[in-house]
Amino acid sequence: PAALGGYNYQPNHQSAAAWSSVLGRPPALINWYQDLTHSPAGFDAARASEVVNAGAVFHLSWELDDYRSGALQPLYSCDSFTSGEHDTLLKAWLTSMAAWGHTDKLLIRPMWEMTGHMWAGNAGYPWAVGCNGNSPGKFIDAWRDIAGLVRSIAPKIRLVWCPSVEIPGGGLAAPEDCYPGDAWVDVVSMDGYNKGPQNPGGTWLTFDQVFHPTYDRLRALAPSKPIIISETGCNNVGGDKVAWYTGIAEGLAAMPHISAVCLFTSVSGTQDYSLTDPAVAAAVK
Repeated sequence: PAALGGYNYQPNHQSAAAWSSVLGRPPALINWYQDLTHSPAGFDAARASEVVNAGAVFHLSWELDDYRSGALQPLYSCDSFTSGEHDTLLKAWLTSMAAWGHTDKLLIRPMWEMTGHMWAGNAGYPWAVGCNGNSPGKFIDAWRDIAGLVRSIAPKIRLVWCPSVEIPGGGLAAPEDCYPGDAWVDVVSMDGYNKGPQNPGGTWLTFDQVFHPTYDRLRALAPSKPIIISETGCNNVGGDKVAWYTGIAEGLAAMPHISAVCLFTSVSGTQDYSLTDPAVAAAVK
């Protein structure tokens, strides 16, 4: 069966112990978010140690930009990474990761959702295809440059490549066009949500419907790579949220190569992925 984990986002820290209560078992991984330039201390070794000491893998979603400034940040385009503009800062982060000493317990996920953003009307991140002049080829070049630094400075780190799930009519780039190659990727992942009324056409989607089309594509694209889900959740409106979480087990049985799922619990505007309702919490456990 797939392992379960949860997310933490600065500054709303939720400990591994708190996630144990949510999941009814210790989390297998914790997905922590830090951006490249705004995080003043660089790699958060103390937070990583807390997670690893609790028996979980530290999954770092490494946002290679200033998270406060949105998608249109040309400073963090794919070209900017290929040119080496950020190499000094990247090397400092990676040196800190290597010095931490537990990189065998570290997954890093840079430049996720490069195929485009799942939210209608949002271009996505500065490195996404279609934003800041980025193309699939430019993304691949930037990823390989970053991966080269990782391999040379902290070679035990596992690199997670993570497109958005396929969305009918969503206008996303094809994940196949953005894949850097097996030599540059250790784990393939995907992000996907059931947004209820905010889904294309307002259609309620099961866990299997959210992920299975992209799962099949990832299996064909990188059959030797482990597959995880780095972000998922179900909105509060539009259908039966309890049944959605109960249905995760059935969905995973149909996608047996998924080894881990990280649950997202944010609340923002019309999107409520919280697990605080007792019936929903029971379904997760």
